Amino acid sequence: MQIPKAFKEFFHTKNTILISVIFFAFVCLLILLYFTIYGKINREISYSSYHPYTTGTPGVQGSNTYTTGTPSVTQAEGHTSNNIAQNLSSCSGNGYLTASPLSTSAYTSIDPLGHLNPPFHNLPDDHPGFQLATTGYGSNIKSLPETVYAPGDATILEIDNQSVTSSTGTINDYLITFAPCNELVFYLGHVSTLSNTLLQQINNVKGQYKSCQVTTEKAATSNVCQYFINFPIKAGEVLGTAGGNVLGMDFGAYDLRTTPLAFIDQTRNIQGSDRYLHTVCPFDYYSNVSVQNQLYAKIQNTQKGSNGLPSCGTDMEDVPNTLAGNWYVHPFSGIGADNWSEQLSFSHWETNPDIQALVYGGTVVPNGAMIIYNPKTSGYVNRMPNQVTADGQIYCYYQDNFTTDYGQSPQDGGHFIVQLINSTTMKIEFQSGSCPIYPKFNNPTTYIR
Repeated sequence: MQIPKAFKEFFHTKNTILISVIFFAFVCLLILLYFTIYGKINREISYSSYHPYTTGTPGVQGSNTYTTGTPSVTQAEGHTSNNIAQNLSSCSGNGYLTASPLSTSAYTSIDPLGHLNPPFHNLPDDHPGFQLATTGYGSNIKSLPETVYAPGDATILEIDNQSVTSSTGTINDYLITFAPCNELVFYLGHVSTLSNTLLQQINNVKGQYKSCQVTTEKAATSNVCQYFINFPIKAGEVLGTAGGNVLGMDFGAYDLRTTPLAFIDQTRNIQGSDRYLHTVCPFDYYSNVSVQNQLYAKIQNTQKGSNGLPSCGTDMEDVPNTLAGNWYVHPFSGIGADNWSEQLSFSHWETNPDIQALVYGGTVVPNGAMIIYNPKTSGYVNRMPNQVTADGQIYCYYQDNFTTDYGQSPQDGGHFIVQLINSTTMKIEFQSGSCPIYPKFNNPTTYIR
C-alpha cells in the first residue's frame, strides 16, 4: 500500500522533534551531573568557618580574645586541601616541620587543642593558638607586629583575606593554608600582613582561582577573598607578620591518614569534614625535637596528660550515651558563625583537664559564656558529664570554688538543670538561686546530636 506523502512528512517531522528532545534532555543531564559533582568537590575544597572577633575590652571569658575597639566582623578560618594538593606526593611519616612560626619572644603562651572562648568557641577548638605579647591595657591593648615564618618546606594551597573597613580604619586578616604532601594540611590564621612575595602571588590570581564577597554590617564593610595558588615555600621563610589589633595567631593541622574522630554527630560542623574529623596537633609533626619541645613547653595546660588526654589537648570529647561532648539546639538552623549561639558543650577546662566546663553560645540563656566546676563522681550536682546517662534523673551544674568570672557566667546565684533524655537528646534550663533538692523544668531548651 502506498503511504501518502503528507504522512511521510508528518512522521519525519515527529521523529526529528523526538530526537531533538532526547538529545536536549541528554545534554541537560550531563550539565546537571557536572555541576552536582563540581559543587560537591568545591564544597569539599573551599569551605570556610567564620570567626567573629570580640569587641571592646578583652575579658577573661577565654584567653583567646582577638580584636579591640572595632565593629563585629568575621574571618574565614580554615580550608581543606584544594585540587593543588592532589598534585603533591603522598605523605610518609610525620617529620615535616622544622621551624617555629614565631620567635620565642613573640608570644607568651599557646592555647591547646580544645580551647574554649564563648560566645564564639563554644565547642572545643580544633587548633592551638599563640597568645602574642601585648602592650597597653583595656581598649588600648595591642600586640606588637611579629614576624611569621614558614614552619617547614611546603606548598601554599590557598590564602584567604578579610579586609574590614569602618570609621576607625581598615583591618586586614589573612589565613595561609599549606601542605608538605597530599594528605597533610597546615594553616596559620590571623596573620596581619603578608610578605611582598605572597602579596604579589595573590595579586596575580585571576578567574576561577579567586573568589570574593563583600558584605556590610553595622557600618563596617567586609571584603572576604579566597586565592587558590600553588606556591612553594621553605622552612624559615618569612610569610608576613602577626599582631596589632589581633592578639593571637592560630596554628592548625589535619591529617587525612588518621582515623576519623569519633564525634557522635559528624554532620554539624562549620569547618568542613576533612578538618573536623581529622584534626591533629601540628606540634606532633616536627622532626626538629628542640623546636617541638620548645612549643610544647609553652602550651597552657597545668595538667599535661591528665585524664589520659594528650598534652596538646583534644577537641573531641563526645562520650556516647552520656552528657559529655558537643550539643546543638533542636531544631538547629544550619551551619556557620550565625549559629554558634546554638552550640553547647560539656568538656574539660583547657588549662586543667581535671576541671570541667559547661560552655554555651546563647539560646539557653541570652548571652554566651561558660561555667567551670570541680566534677563529682557521685550525686546529682556537678556530676562528671561522662557519668551522666539517660537514667530519668535531673542533674544540676553551677560554678563552684572559683573567684574568676569566665565570661557572663551565672555563678552569682544561678544554676543549670540538665536531663539526658536518650543517647542523642537532652534538656537544659537556667534557673536563679542555688541547686534545688527537687529540680523541676519550667521552660527547658532541647539540644540534640
